[in-house]
Amino acid sequence: MLNMSAAHFDNTAVAGATNPSAFGYHHGPIPNNNVGWLPARQQQHVNGGGSSRTAPNVTVDDNEDPPNAAVDLSSVNTGVCSIDVGGGTMCGITFAAQPAFRRHIRNSHPGAITNPSRVNTSIQETVAGQNTIKLHVLSGGWRNADFAFEPGRGPPGGLIDRYATACEEIARNDATFRSNFSSHFHRAVSEYIDHA
Repeated sequence: MLNMSAAHFDNTAVAGATNPSAFGYHHGPIPNNNVGWLPARQQQHVNGGGSSRTAPNVTVDDNEDPPNAAVDLSSVNTGVCSIDVGGGTMCGITFAAQPAFRRHIRNSHPGAITNPSRVNTSIQETVAGQNTIKLHVLSGGWRNADFAFEPGRGPPGGLIDRYATACEEIARNDATFRSNFSSHFHRAVSEYIDHA
């Protein structure tokens, strides 16, 4: 892991980061403007007496036209499903791979996010996402977030895990950083739970 210092977190770019950014959400809570919506193919299965749990997987095509506007999820994100499932509580299921993560969102929260772009992630999106996630860790947003399924440390080696670990190490050795922010940045329950 890159050796990070306080300057990687305590700077104006991180302090001014926004979520969502121009590239979409990098962490939650992510609103679901289509709660309860099922694409036509899945709705036909349910109307025919099947369970929504046994409905066919929601494909990119199925997810294309929800009744209400979906939001964008940046490709630079925490790897933790942060779709709001009610009252500010987020899903919390964790994924190390983006395709599995997006498939989960399509199947468990259809219509919540737009289908991903096929263009490569730009440097600008990478920087915006990293700064936004750093701020989420630094501000205590990650540590104190409410999840239906406990995400632990997030995906092993993922941005959220690396940043929280770095902040805790910096805080152990830098009294000013510790005084300004905290000494704890990981969630109180910090084991990795792979729900994929």
